[in-house]
Amino acid sequence: MASGEYKYFPEITLACRVANYTEFAKNIGIDSAVDRDDAQFVPGLKVLSERLPYEGYRARHANLIKNANDELVRVDGNHRLEIFDENNEALSGMKQKADKHELEKLIVPFTVIFSEKEFGDKFEAGIFHNINFKQLPLRQEASLRIIHDIGAFDNKESLGKEYPLALDLIEVVKTGQFNAIPWLSVVDDISKSYYRTTCLSIARLLISQKETLYLQRKECVLDLKENEKDISSIQNEIDTLEETVKAKFDEIQELELNQTGFEEMVTYKKLKLEISQIQEQLKLKQNNHISLEYKIAHLEYKATNLRRYLKSCENTSIISEALTLLVGVYRSFSQEAHGNIAFLCALVYYAILDKMQMQSFIDWAERNGINKIIEPDDLSKDSAVNLIMMFEQIYQAKKMKSLYLCNSEILRVN
Repeated sequence: MASGEYKYFPEITLACRVANYTEFAKNIGIDSAVDRDDAQFVPGLKVLSERLPYEGYRARHANLIKNANDELVRVDGNHRLEIFDENNEALSGMKQKADKHELEKLIVPFTVIFSEKEFGDKFEAGIFHNINFKQLPLRQEASLRIIHDIGAFDNKESLGKEYPLALDLIEVVKTGQFNAIPWLSVVDDISKSYYRTTCLSIARLLISQKETLYLQRKECVLDLKENEKDISSIQNEIDTLEETVKAKFDEIQELELNQTGFEEMVTYKKLKLEISQIQEQLKLKQNNHISLEYKIAHLEYKATNLRRYLKSCENTSIISEALTLLVGVYRSFSQEAHGNIAFLCALVYYAILDKMQMQSFIDWAERNGINKIIEPDDLSKDSAVNLIMMFEQIYQAKKMKSLYLCNSEILRVN
């Protein structure tokens, strides 16, 4: 705001209510234009006429002078103006208040409509309805085409932290090398084009997941250190137990060599019992050791994947490699089961993070018909994150069950 670079408030519509509206409208209707003599019906209105260097053309400039805020009525754009209301209770909890000195510097583009004073509410309500509910909204795809093709923003991050990556990705995708992926297909008809929006959605997801995965990796590294400490401790216990068992066997061997009738000796029987008990302890410790080895291997694998993701998720070459991999995946889908944009974003995410997990995600999506949802979801910002969260809950639960079964199998074998 302070820099003034993108200080612009579009679509603010105000109404000036006219007491003698009928005569005013009639006078305008004579030549379908506002002339100087029309100013007599609107207090504060002054119309100037200028000649243009083209025969038969005139330009009109009008000044409308109003000395109080209540002389104009807000029709549309309230949500853009209410931030500056001093008495807005909804804004009372905000830390940053509107700066009056900044407001005084604003040059705000707006439209003024004239309405009849007596029936202005009804007319203005109709105008508001047409503005907000009958216009066709500008799709994000069209907006991104303007931003990318014109290159209007030198500081791309001012648009949002995901935009620099998205715009670089658009540059790669527009070559058409990923046309086999429906949402990245490059077409001229903007009404059928989604690849720019998809690039932005991919960039938004990949960057937004960094914070989550950074915390996961931090926790993973701590768990890894703790488990390595535990396995080292268990290994020391195993070494001690094995040495104790060996010493007990040495004692038994000495009795067997030097004592007749050693089998009936109390000392011999006690040594045999102690060895049996120590061997049971040893099995438990060895099982715990094997279980920790599996856990450590998993944590190392996870930490490696997370480190790689955090390092490369904003690298267009790495993203391109993921998309190249996914071209083959999409060719395996039927035309009616290629999923929506959120599904593609999640696939790119897993292709960079963990290809084994990506395959599990694909299997899960196909089993549950997720990839059969193919309607455009180009307006949604959170659907890819929600899809990942849904899958992760199931995936982690199955992984824990698999680890439990693996531990049970170890115990059964021993």
